[in-house]
Amino acid sequence: QSTNQKIVLQKHEYVRLTDRSSGEERVWRGPDTVVPEVTETNTGIQVAVFVNVGTAVVTRNKLTGLQDLITTCSNPEGVWFPKALEEVVDIRELIHVLPHEAMVVRDVDGRTTVYSGQEPPSGGQCVSADNVGVGGTAFFLPPYSKIVRMSWSVYNDSNADTGVEPAPAEENPEASPSASPPPSRRMAAANYHQVGKFERRLSREDVHVFDDKTEERRLESIYVDQLGSSMSTGPKRMVTAIDLRTQKSFYRYEVRTNDNVRLLLEGTIFWNIQDVRKLLNMTSDPEGDVWAKSRSVLIAAISETSLATFMVSFNSIVLNAFDKSKGSTFWTDRGINMESIELNNYKPSDERTADTLQSIIRQTVKRINDLQKQKSENDVLKEKLEADITLEKNMTMLIEQQALNARIVAETAGATEGG
Repeated sequence: QSTNQKIVLQKHEYVRLTDRSSGEERVWRGPDTVVPEVTETNTGIQVAVFVNVGTAVVTRNKLTGLQDLITTCSNPEGVWFPKALEEVVDIRELIHVLPHEAMVVRDVDGRTTVYSGQEPPSGGQCVSADNVGVGGTAFFLPPYSKIVRMSWSVYNDSNADTGVEPAPAEENPEASPSASPPPSRRMAAANYHQVGKFERRLSREDVHVFDDKTEERRLESIYVDQLGSSMSTGPKRMVTAIDLRTQKSFYRYEVRTNDNVRLLLEGTIFWNIQDVRKLLNMTSDPEGDVWAKSRSVLIAAISETSLATFMVSFNSIVLNAFDKSKGSTFWTDRGINMESIELNNYKPSDERTADTLQSIIRQTVKRINDLQKQKSENDVLKEKLEADITLEKNMTMLIEQQALNARIVAETAGATEGG
């Protein structure tokens, strides 16, 4: 004859009892003591989930398979105990969105929700007043929903050889739009937000180890990649939190003037995202689109200019081309605002042309130096001439004064003899 031991439960503990004969299940909560029936089995004492403003739990009904998100709005007591035929799927941490950021969540029906730090939280999301700051927001990831992860090109290194000969996507596994890096702890830290710590509260008798593969599957279950064509084939970086502040992209373009001189331009593009919803509808790589469009604008503008004209007024040429492109629907359709573009350096791509330009520069510098030297000599001669003129004027005044004195002496002598 088999006997079952008495189970002692504390206030925050529970035990799940399953009848082997009928399959019925019941959950016994503490603080209490329970003696299982002869036909009942249990999985051991388990700890309740503590739900607060920063933690929620996703549950699944074993009978219907439906999932539900338990927060402080639906469970104000703070401690959550499962019911019969109800199990814990995941424990989710509150996701914070900073004032200058936005995050996109897509549900199972394909509908997207934008959580922006510059907008108040939507009414359908349970958010405590403690979770909403000045210009910021926070949310729990709902069941059947995933965070949209975009693949942006990388043009934030001024030393990178961007734009001239981009590395093929197959040579760089991170550069392929279709190949996203496997989710891992390292990638979660590389993203702008650590979406969740996903700390599992294990039962006393649970000895399962939460390994890296399980962590990868869990992270993969909360991300979905934004599919879309990219205008760039360079290296990529995965973005989950979209930065709404001014972005800085470095460029290095090769262009031709109308007299067929190849130039290599280097500079910086400043831009920002104004409408995230438009951005999602048009592209998954806004930084690559900005880089490619700016390149076409500069190529078109410089192709109508000669090298001599470009060397004299390169700054105005670039600014005028940029101002004309601001009115293009290319930017408004993507919700992107182009702030400015700067040209920091240019040089010929051809060595022979570069040598010729260096010779022209040397001749120009030599001419400037000769002109400066001649001007200095002329200034010296001018000062000498002015000094000579002043000296001659003084000598004239001296002679006139001497003559006047001699005449006065003669008149005085004549008057004396005649008297």
